[in-house]
Amino acid sequence: MVDLAALYKDTGDVPWVVGLSGGKDSTALTMHLLETMEQLPPRIRNRKKVYVTCVNTLVEAPPVIDHVLKFIERLKIYVEDMEMPIEVVELHPEVDQTFWVNLIGRGYPAPVREFRWCTDRMKISPQKKFLEENSDVFGNPPVAHFLLGTRYDESSTRARTMSQNSGLSSEVHPHGTIPTSGVIRPIEDWDSGMVWDLLLSI
Repeated sequence: MVDLAALYKDTGDVPWVVGLSGGKDSTALTMHLLETMEQLPPRIRNRKKVYVTCVNTLVEAPPVIDHVLKFIERLKIYVEDMEMPIEVVELHPEVDQTFWVNLIGRGYPAPVREFRWCTDRMKISPQKKFLEENSDVFGNPPVAHFLLGTRYDESSTRARTMSQNSGLSSEVHPHGTIPTSGVIRPIEDWDSGMVWDLLLSI
């Protein structure tokens, strides 16, 4: 199991960036991080800046994005009240990289496993732009640790991909598109029951 409190201390002042999609895994990850940070003494907790970023791809069903936006607003109030060194940020893809511009405007086929053009253009690129625009925090080239809610228990395909992208003897794994940054998977060993137990306890 990943010891998130120990990693928070051991990774020094490198900023953490949490990817929040609004799904159960990323929500559980966010809540797990908050619980962990609450238990740290202020001198440790305030050592680094933490960002919770939510990329609004503009194609989610209205009830889904409405739920995510409400959660983000509650999260902003909570971290402010608790004086956490956390900033909650909503990101968007560039207009010329949105789903409908590519699908209708450029004639791209609908995304499939073999050609998932949407992930890079609509999710990864906004994150990279965010780091570049905040070089005073992340540096140039940017250095950050991305926290992802991926789990081995999700599927055999996911487990295989995670294994292929794991670092040796470290909980900080290589980042596939930002070589100067790393990836931390705090709930990688959780099963679905553990995820739901945390969510239902909130």
